[in-house]
Amino acid sequence: MGVVYRAEDLLLRRAVALKVMRPEHVADKRRRARFLREARTAASLVHPNVATIYEVGETEETIFIAMQLVPGESLRATLRRGRVDVLRALRWATGIARALACAHESGIVHRDLKPDNIMVLPDDEVMLLDFGIAKALSDDSADRPSHPATDADPLTIEGAIVGTPEYVSPEQARGEAVGVGSDVFSFGTLLVEMLTGRSPFRRASAIETLTAVIFEKAPSVDERDLDAIAARCLAKDPRDRFRDAGELLAALGALKGGAMPRAAAISRTMAGETLGDTGSPAIVRNLPRRTGLAARHRTATVIAVALGAAVALALIVVPRLGSSPRTPLSAGAGAAQPPPAALAPPPPLQNTAVAAAAAPSPDVVTAPALSTSSAPPAPDRRGHSSPPPHAAAAPGPSTAPPAGQPPAPFGGNALRSRD
Repeated sequence: MGVVYRAEDLLLRRAVALKVMRPEHVADKRRRARFLREARTAASLVHPNVATIYEVGETEETIFIAMQLVPGESLRATLRRGRVDVLRALRWATGIARALACAHESGIVHRDLKPDNIMVLPDDEVMLLDFGIAKALSDDSADRPSHPATDADPLTIEGAIVGTPEYVSPEQARGEAVGVGSDVFSFGTLLVEMLTGRSPFRRASAIETLTAVIFEKAPSVDERDLDAIAARCLAKDPRDRFRDAGELLAALGALKGGAMPRAAAISRTMAGETLGDTGSPAIVRNLPRRTGLAARHRTATVIAVALGAAVALALIVVPRLGSSPRTPLSAGAGAAQPPPAALAPPPPLQNTAVAAAAAPSPDVVTAPALSTSSAPPAPDRRGHSSPPPHAAAAPGPSTAPPAGQPPAPFGGNALRSRD
């Protein structure tokens, strides 16, 4: 319905994206109203994952929308090169869910969520575009067809069925009124396509595609945590899906943070068979409690904590065992142990000027050997000679006489036998 050009805002000197209505559609009042509704809807949303509207202009010849120029490429161009890895798919799915949550909080249903309307930025973030068929929840006029449906384009139907067939919800495919749950279903289709590289419901014709959307089940994905989220998004009954993009975003946030989404986020019970909001069986079945990304993160954390505790215990216990030598137990409990031989006092030092005396017999009292100096010893006050000050006694047994006997007189080197 519109053509987008790269343009420049001469007043503010910035590059913008200029969307201009096709000349052949300008005379159609309904199309003009739809084009202006897109501008008003997008302008009411202020979010980093939604393109900003700068200006809307209308003349007799055309209508234009000046909006933020978004660098990068469309998600469609990215998916042509193959499927997306799990972590990147989770990152992009979170960004898309944020944009949808902002729209749903404002009472707006996008109704045309598909890879062509999502831009992948150079910083690996995503941005939601094209609110051309978006609908306010209080507005029912947007669902009334302007002309009968046509199969001119096998994958694009305007009028009775609003949206792109392979991305619409079952209620859209049946031509029923839609709510925020329709965007949740389209999100699930996108998530499966990112993880598998192909659209889950695309068939050879529009009729076959719509039939698959209504009746067939989407294929599973390898990552079980994300598969559980996608399965609940793609429930055929809107009551079994996430209530809105806000609840969906909470489940993705729990998974991205490393925690396995539990009953509040995906399943309604802790059992394998889960229940939806109204008690009807949901699509999510046999959901393991610890699988996928969360289980791997949890296992790595447990191993790291165990290794750290073992190292800390070794650092504390081993030094204590090495610093306390073990002593053999004595025969009697608590008996005192003799001091080690290494702790005995050293022998007294000897003067090198004194010769060592021979070992005496048990009945002989040995007198200390004196120096052989040529000078005679000086007599003391009582007339006895005293050894020079440098003389020292050689080691030997004690020279004290037995008790009750007077000391034996000696002089020089003379020895006297005991009586």
